[in-house]
Amino acid sequence: MKIVGGIVVLMLTSACSSYQFGHGSRVLPGGYDRVAIPVFVNKTHETGVETYFSESLRVEFETSRLAKVTSKSEAQVILEGAITSVSFSPSIPFDSSTKELVGPSSRFPDDRTQNENTMPQFTVLSKEYITRVEVRITARKVSDNKVLWQGDFTGQRTYQAPLLGNPSVNDSNSIYNQRSRQDTVARLAAEMMSEAHDRITENF
Repeated sequence: MKIVGGIVVLMLTSACSSYQFGHGSRVLPGGYDRVAIPVFVNKTHETGVETYFSESLRVEFETSRLAKVTSKSEAQVILEGAITSVSFSPSIPFDSSTKELVGPSSRFPDDRTQNENTMPQFTVLSKEYITRVEVRITARKVSDNKVLWQGDFTGQRTYQAPLLGNPSVNDSNSIYNQRSRQDTVARLAAEMMSEAHDRITENF
């Protein structure tokens, strides 16, 4: 029994050591351990999206603890991000020949006429919008401004268009549309910055 117990302990120790080694091998370019992550530059017309990305990247580093997130004056490396493109493209079109119109938040769930198409002839609307975001991140050494690493990231998600169907046809609900855009971009930011964190800290 002592031999078996010893083997189990050895296996667990080995597994833990492997995990620690794998985790420890992930570091910032150059092996630095203090990083600054300022608000990303927004090169698009979509106001406010930059905060989602810079905050998501900060959370990734604060969670992993691979580097301490500090001010630029205390950091060894600064991660400069730029939102280079944000687009919202319509998809899955509806027209006057469509038999069923389904909205994401119908106010009339029990209305039997809800699925009747009342769209004027030649009208074309969209059921979904494809959100696509492109981001560039540069890891720069604070002391001499040298670029240590640079990478481009692309993310894509869809969200439903506003209410479609009786008693009205509405494909331009500005409040719903804006909230959906913001929520979709926020989700993309979390996904993309998780990938960015892993790519920035791998194999250095």
